[in-house]
Amino acid sequence: MSIEARPQRSIIAAILLVTSIMLAISVTGFNRINLLASDLEHIIQQQENQSALMYAIRQAAQERSLVLQTMIISRDPFVIDELSIAMSQLASDYIDSRSKLLALELSREERVLLERQHLQTSNTATLQIQVVDLTREERHEEAARLLLDEALPSQHKAMAMMDQFIQMKRTQNLSMLSDTSQLIERTYLLMTLLGLLSIVMGAAIALRVSRRIATEMEQRRQSEVELRKRELYERTIRENIIDGLLTLTADGHILSCNRACSDIFGYSTKEMTGSLATMLIPAQLENNHHDLSKHLADWDRYTGKDRRFTGRRRDGSHFPAELDISRITLGDEDIYIAVVRDISEKVRAQQRIAQFQQELEQRVQERTDELVRANGLLRHEIEERVNIQQELTHLANHDPLTQLPNRARFAEQLSISLHQAKRHQRLLALLFLDLDGFKALNDLHGHGTGDEALIEVANRLCATVRREDMVARMGGDEFTVLLGEINKPEDASQVAQKLITEINRPFTIGEHTCHLGTSIGISVFPHNTDNPDTLLRLADDAMYAAKESGKNTWCISATCALPPSPSGQG
Repeated sequence: MSIEARPQRSIIAAILLVTSIMLAISVTGFNRINLLASDLEHIIQQQENQSALMYAIRQAAQERSLVLQTMIISRDPFVIDELSIAMSQLASDYIDSRSKLLALELSREERVLLERQHLQTSNTATLQIQVVDLTREERHEEAARLLLDEALPSQHKAMAMMDQFIQMKRTQNLSMLSDTSQLIERTYLLMTLLGLLSIVMGAAIALRVSRRIATEMEQRRQSEVELRKRELYERTIRENIIDGLLTLTADGHILSCNRACSDIFGYSTKEMTGSLATMLIPAQLENNHHDLSKHLADWDRYTGKDRRFTGRRRDGSHFPAELDISRITLGDEDIYIAVVRDISEKVRAQQRIAQFQQELEQRVQERTDELVRANGLLRHEIEERVNIQQELTHLANHDPLTQLPNRARFAEQLSISLHQAKRHQRLLALLFLDLDGFKALNDLHGHGTGDEALIEVANRLCATVRREDMVARMGGDEFTVLLGEINKPEDASQVAQKLITEINRPFTIGEHTCHLGTSIGISVFPHNTDNPDTLLRLADDAMYAAKESGKNTWCISATCALPPSPSGQG
């Protein structure tokens, strides 16, 4: 492009820029005005909806008052019923309108006013309900007096608050219309000012472009000086960087090298310049030194990201290094730039790190084995402690001889069963058993035989009752049976008779044939009591009553209204 044509192009670009700015300002301003108009329409519509809902609330309240006055004037019971239904419908309309109004966006002042109005309306509704009740009782004078003196004034206060809310909405609409109109006017003014500013900016830009072009030639001359300085600067950096730099021809001859490259390989710059690069990196370039482009393809395919190779110094020693070769084109000639980095220290450090990691992994494995053994011992100890805890819990709640629940466990279960029976309104029976003839058997055959007899009795009791029923040993030769759910009190006496029959069967312990009987006392919830201690005591008293009536029988607590047993017990 000629120097003369550049100002014209710059001025055209400035005019286009100014035009674009003006167009953007216009579009933005009109969009802003449209948004303001849309927002204003939405807000006014919302205000109108709120006012319409308040009109509906006011209309419902006014109609309710008129219906109430009509009710007092009519005094016809059928008309009063119809008007009561109409008042209920008006109350429902009021609640629906109020709910819709509260669901809209309202200010805190508006919500406070609505709460005051609702409280006043609720008071009015209470008075109106009293008026209706007096009217139904045909106390018309009292109803009229209550309506005129209290209900209507309260209604007027509530409607005054409704009118205040409607007036508030009207004031807000007028204020919003005024504010929005002013905002639109300010927007038009701002668009005008921005348009003028864009014209001024366009003129300033055009003037600045003209001045810029006038100084361009001087800047070009200064750029040439700066370029020479930059070349010197880059050459200085290249000579002082720690990596070796080689420039190569396409056939592998060295064009130039920096000081770091001389230090790495041990050759002087004069010795390397013009020589083949194969004397420095023979393994990588000896097969392709006539065509480095082929070497680049093979090098990428062979090494990928790992650019390591083995270099050879002037003294014939080899060392590990990293190599990266890139190609640039200068005119019609391809020049290759090789970056060489001696990584001997890096390799030695990696070897030391690998050795350290191996030792660390060995130590970690040894420590892991120790932790596994410790965890095994800890798990074994925890299992032993859990087993001991379970054993102690079992011993604390069960009789060590018969393995039946003991007195404490039975008392706990009795309280739980009574609570469930109360909740579900079920019957519950408690049987208290004392063995007849056990002392004589114990004295005659010894305590060992007595213990075996108690175990046999426990097994028979458990086999006779249901699985959900509970058998417990209270101590000595006393047992209890808790029938958790029975249909009628007579079921308990039937179970008692089965237990007597089962215990009366003779059994053999060693060489001895043993005979035992049992006396059973029965108490029933809720017929006797709903207290667990009292229920147990009544069953104990009934057991002693059974013993006094001849033993080997059952007796129901005297506080339970049941028929006597077939043999006269009870």
